[in-house]
Amino acid sequence: MATTAKPALYTCLSPALLNLYDINQSIVVVIDVLRATSTMATALHNGARQIIPVDSVDECIRIGKQLDAITAGERDGKIAEGLQYGNSPFEYPESFIKDKTLVLTTTNGTKLLHMALAKGANEIITGSFANIDAVCDYLITKKKPVLLACAAWKDRINIEDTLFAG
Repeated sequence: MATTAKPALYTCLSPALLNLYDINQSIVVVIDVLRATSTMATALHNGARQIIPVDSVDECIRIGKQLDAITAGERDGKIAEGLQYGNSPFEYPESFIKDKTLVLTTTNGTKLLHMALAKGANEIITGSFANIDAVCDYLITKKKPVLLACAAWKDRINIEDTLFAG
């Protein structure tokens, strides 16, 4: 009887450890439960046209002006200077976000996403408890190696991202 090999599944508990993983052939799941990936899932669920994750406040402001988009994000848990909104999922109800573009920058989550891109990730998705079923269903259908990449907090492992990865 032939058996089908299951794809590999790895968990990276901190961006500081990302260099230890070969991610070229893997689907990278960026996990920043509090709050970047939860905000992304909520905004998309509530009808956002698109989300553009960026790694700097200046880039967020530049792209936001260029696209006439909502600029949002935080540094160290506070709305970053020059941005309109924070990164709480509660800030993005359908009545506010529907059909709009959100440019988002965060201390940990968008930084990790850009690190994965720079390391050569071919496919990146975002994971949160708000979209856990969709993430799992998608990964099962793809049958590719997966790296669950936790954004942590300033490279320090945190419980919420680790819990999601588990």
